[in-house]
Amino acid sequence: RMGVWQSFLPAQAQIGLCLIPPGLDMRGLFRCLPSMANELDLLCNDPRFVDYRELAPTPAVRSLPHALTMSVSLRDTFDDYWAQRPRKLIQNMRRYARRLQTECPLHELRITSSRDDMPGAVARYADLEAMGWKGREGTALRTNAPQGRFYAEVMAHFADQGQALVYELWLGDKLVASRLVLNSTAMVVM
Repeated sequence: RMGVWQSFLPAQAQIGLCLIPPGLDMRGLFRCLPSMANELDLLCNDPRFVDYRELAPTPAVRSLPHALTMSVSLRDTFDDYWAQRPRKLIQNMRRYARRLQTECPLHELRITSSRDDMPGAVARYADLEAMGWKGREGTALRTNAPQGRFYAEVMAHFADQGQALVYELWLGDKLVASRLVLNSTAMVVM
């Protein structure tokens, strides 16, 4: 759209990096953008990490949050969290677990955490993602592209720090689910 600028955000990213300092006069930034800029979308910013809703508002600048980031507080125990979930969800999860035990006795949850294993785990994640709607839409992670190499490098780097995990659910020798996870003491990003 004419006059609309937005921050860079890869298709798979759950959070966006933005280096705008708090209190910046946005009018100056707008004047620096080529052509006529009348809107700047800062995509996927988590207000608990950096809150851009507080950028110096003026008559010409206003903030319109368009989506909420899902979050789960890690202060209490899992049992406390789970007890607050809808009863129907808890019942369904128990039913799914029983069904998995009876219909797929050879299931295994594998957790990858070592640097050397990250490229293979990211490649399996990408292969699985390519089989779904993201593959049909053309937004699935591809390991032979710069973005795929970037993901493998980031996961390996964070694995060195003990902050990267890949969870995989296997039914026999078939991978059926995978999740890439980066974590710190303050935040977990999937």
